Amino acid sequence: MVFKKWEIAPINKEISSRLAEECNIEPFLALMAYARGYSNPFELDEFLSREVSGFDPYAFPDMEAGAKRVIDAIQNKEKILIYGDYDCDGVTSTALLYLFLKEMDADVSYYIPSRAVGYGMNCQSIEQIARDEVKLIITVDNGINANEEIDYANSLGIDTVVTDHHLPKNELPNAIAVIDPHREDCDMDFKDFAGVGVAFALATAISGTSPEIALYKYSDLVALGTVADVMPLKYENRSIVWHGIRKINYNASTGIKALLGASGAKFGEITAGTLAFTAAPRINAAGRMGDASRAVEMLIANNYAKATEIAVQLDDLNTARQKIEQEIYSSAYDVIINEKLYNNRVIVVAGNGWHEGVLGIAAARIAETFSRPTILLSRNDEQSNYKGSARTVGEFKIFDAINAASEFLIKFGGHDKAAGLTVEAEKLTVFCKKINEFAETLDLPVNIINIDCRLNPAYVVPDLVHTLKPLEPYGTENTKPIFGLFGMELKNISSIGNGKHIRLIAEKNNTTIAMVMFGMKKEDFPFKENDILDFAVSLELKEYQGQEQLSVFVKDVKPNGANDEEVISQLLLYESFLSGRLDSEDAKLLCFDRDELAISYIAIKNGANTLTKLKYSVKGLLEAKLYVMVDVMEELGLISTKHIASEVYIILENVGKVELENSKILNELKEKAVIL
Repeated sequence: MVFKKWEIAPINKEISSRLAEECNIEPFLALMAYARGYSNPFELDEFLSREVSGFDPYAFPDMEAGAKRVIDAIQNKEKILIYGDYDCDGVTSTALLYLFLKEMDADVSYYIPSRAVGYGMNCQSIEQIARDEVKLIITVDNGINANEEIDYANSLGIDTVVTDHHLPKNELPNAIAVIDPHREDCDMDFKDFAGVGVAFALATAISGTSPEIALYKYSDLVALGTVADVMPLKYENRSIVWHGIRKINYNASTGIKALLGASGAKFGEITAGTLAFTAAPRINAAGRMGDASRAVEMLIANNYAKATEIAVQLDDLNTARQKIEQEIYSSAYDVIINEKLYNNRVIVVAGNGWHEGVLGIAAARIAETFSRPTILLSRNDEQSNYKGSARTVGEFKIFDAINAASEFLIKFGGHDKAAGLTVEAEKLTVFCKKINEFAETLDLPVNIINIDCRLNPAYVVPDLVHTLKPLEPYGTENTKPIFGLFGMELKNISSIGNGKHIRLIAEKNNTTIAMVMFGMKKEDFPFKENDILDFAVSLELKEYQGQEQLSVFVKDVKPNGANDEEVISQLLLYESFLSGRLDSEDAKLLCFDRDELAISYIAIKNGANTLTKLKYSVKGLLEAKLYVMVDVMEELGLISTKHIASEVYIILENVGKVELENSKILNELKEKAVIL
């Protein structure tokens, strides 16, 4: 079990009671809203209303100039080209603007570069666009840093209107308009729109209609792109996604209806989670594994049979993508284990021949596995540079870290939580060193579980889920509620799902709760029956044979009263040991004797074969000292690391007498501690 820090939201019953009364909502809903930062009745009303009246397209910089140039192009019958991107945000942005401009009777086409060509504008493509007599390029989900390419377009007599949501790095490009909420001169209160949100703003400004009218037609596309790009579901985003989900459930456009139909999703029950984990991966598969233009074709289709044909192809591509992703994950995993890269603040792994389109997903899985920001890079025999993707954990801003080492990069771009980059092969080592040096100046990156409130197990009932439905749709920064069940006695542990998952029965105050923990095998679970534990859980209602059933899912579990800050301090102490930065006093804390080593070895031999099990089996020893002892046991050939992610150790057989004095690790530690 990878360590996760629990952050429990504060509660204020007095303010929550006032919110419930003034907003006319259930008291528990008000309590949850306060836990999420809403203490003002006006702000809470605005959050719960789901209205989009506050969405003002002209609040975006350069919107007036951009809308005017597009209107002129429509009226003058100029050729317009939408320059998109191959991810779900870029695809939905392209489809939205294409459908809108077609309805405006514009002469419009679209172009999405392949992953082989690379993200964003490039001069070779612009040259071809010029030969097609295009007079106006509208970028969607790209362009903010395409200064050179837009200058080239200008030289060929092509105007450009940029719509983007990525962070500008240097001077803005010399375009007719640069519509990006992250410009320094943008004074919008809320800026975290997806690329499709910015494209929607441009369409709304051009049409001259209200956002509500525009949403009637395009909210499904905006919702899908927003959720897929992991944008925060608050303010305008939340309202747009709510409207989009409603449209998808009851009046889905042809393309989205075909896409979700082919995936087996049930209309009427579509949620933001369905978009994130069912629809978006299939659209992304087109850009990752094939041609993203096929996904655009599906989304703009008005023929259901044609849209369904493409949707089935995307479903097949997604299956192929999953297989390749697992292969990359396994290869990167082995490198991380063999080279012990899991001890770095930022994991960087470079491979050969890995499919570039799948690196981002694999990087996200590695980051989750090791609780470390991760960058996966790849090249083939014909390439001299590495290209790849980065993902992060917790509050660590991966874009800032990459930017700090950008002197060694050819190009990069992205967000706080995800980025893409290209590295010269000969500079890879120094890039890894630089980005980790930067990361070490920051707090230790850890996965965080935000717990909305402590919950009495007696209140774990279906009505609780119904009470909280006004908080939907759930997503980034408006996550599905997680509750803390504290001081529960574990009564039973059983395997389910062919041994891949476990079912737990726990009890407190005569209330028994059945829970499921996915991805945890019974033999790897570090706790035993009768242990007193704290659980972080989510709740879900499902209908089965006409009856509502409440499911409880375990997100994390710890011993009752576990101290997260102490765990982090121990991880930092161990990190100092690994990096050689220990001072004499800290080194003394980590030194151990033969008896302590024997206790730990016997514990492993008796079944405490993971680091988590070991630290709960051996009492009274610092966790950092246990980590060092495991290193020494492996050094001396007493144990072998099976795989560090689940921290499994195996006892090596036929080991003769081992002399602790032969441990180089311990001897160096004693020298540092000045113990002779």
